[in-house]
Amino acid sequence: MGQISELIVGLDIGTTKIAAVVGTMSENGFIVTGVGSHPSKGINKGMVVKNEEALASISKAVEEAELTSNCEIRSVVIGIDGTHIKGFNSHGATRTKYGEVTERDIERVLNAAGTVDMPPDCQILHLLPWDYVLDGQNRLADPMNMLGNRLEAHCHIIMALSLAVANLARCCHLANLRVENITFAPLAAARTVLTSDEKENGVVLIDMGGSTTDILVYEFGNVVCSAMVPFGGINITQDLAHCLQIAAFPTAEQFKRRHGSAVATEDMEGEKVEVEVSKGETIDINRRIACKIIENRTEEIFQLAFEELADSGFKRQGATGVVITGGCAMLPRIDELAERIFGLPARIGKPLGIHGPVEVADSPSMTAAIGLAVLGAEENQFKPEREAPSLEQVWRKMRDWFRDFF
Repeated sequence: MGQISELIVGLDIGTTKIAAVVGTMSENGFIVTGVGSHPSKGINKGMVVKNEEALASISKAVEEAELTSNCEIRSVVIGIDGTHIKGFNSHGATRTKYGEVTERDIERVLNAAGTVDMPPDCQILHLLPWDYVLDGQNRLADPMNMLGNRLEAHCHIIMALSLAVANLARCCHLANLRVENITFAPLAAARTVLTSDEKENGVVLIDMGGSTTDILVYEFGNVVCSAMVPFGGINITQDLAHCLQIAAFPTAEQFKRRHGSAVATEDMEGEKVEVEVSKGETIDINRRIACKIIENRTEEIFQLAFEELADSGFKRQGATGVVITGGCAMLPRIDELAERIFGLPARIGKPLGIHGPVEVADSPSMTAAIGLAVLGAEENQFKPEREAPSLEQVWRKMRDWFRDFF
């Protein structure tokens, strides 16, 4: 494989699929140079439940990304999601040491905000400050070098189950991948689908995955609230399979993708769709009835999301719109349904400022993986090696193989 420099790899580990995106940052934006995707096995709601299957799924997605990008992937930024992840707000305060805010003062106030009671088996994944207050003056984006005595910080904390994080990282290590960073996947999606104006003016991001639906609320440029609903695209497909008596799950999933809609319309009345339920056996499905099943479950997910946000203190008047992303965002008219439930304008969140294959750069289902790669490039956290193995590396691998075998 040829020498390729400054490539970043985002690896989104979901319940239904593993997505790997390889790319590089240019003056004109982020360029996707390779992509890999494989059905996810051994992962359930963000947790490894079968290690060997999860390892195989990750390896196959990465191998596909290597082929399409013509590079050897050795390190990744991984995205994590699931029902074990919780978000809540916290507050910290400190006295400035010299009457002027220093870097050390900001570090101390964030440490104070991050000192919270939480289960011993959990860890803080992200500490996201959304407001600084200095001697009563709030809405300070950056109080550095400002004069004042009492510094406060309001933060949003994303907490995850430590074992779930460790097991995902271990699967990557077993796949010979160095984990450079672990990020809450919806945060990565937000990076690539939300505009600066949306974040500043107030926006609700709904990231609809296979088994969970995650919600982030941005105000004044920062995350101020988050919520999670333990339902996603899998549940919509299961409803179809059960109500229409389709024994084969892939058949119901195929129908949803090809003929589904988040809103059942009058013009669907009487429309029949032929689907194969087993080899040589087909049935006719009333499309309007099927789409009503999809609509009912999707509406329930949105309603639960709205209620979760309300319980967290969300006020609708603080947001100017809703952005829907993730695999389920490809359902036709899902933005229309979101507007009905949230009472706000809605749009589909696709990658912004991304260059590459249309099927990737224009797909809501790849936003988290792309966002992970973009974040890695922006933070300049690592520069994975992308070159052919040296003779010394080849001999080392052979020695390791002989040692393991004999």
